[in-house]
Amino acid sequence: MCISIHPYLTGVPHRINYLNQLLDYVMKFDDAVFMNGKEIHDWYCNEVSI
Repeated sequence: MCISIHPYLTGVPHRINYLNQLLDYVMKFDDAVFMNGKEIHDWYCNEVSI
C-alpha cells in the first residue's frame, strides 16, 4: 500500500501526531517496507521483465 503525504496536509501540529501513530503502527510489522520513489522504481524494474 502506498501512502502519499504532503507537508501542507500532514505537517501541521494538529495532524502530525496521526501520521506518527500510523508510522509507529506500520513499523511494527516485519514485512513492512519503506521506499522512496527511486527505490520503488528500481524494485519494479527488477521484478518486471520488459
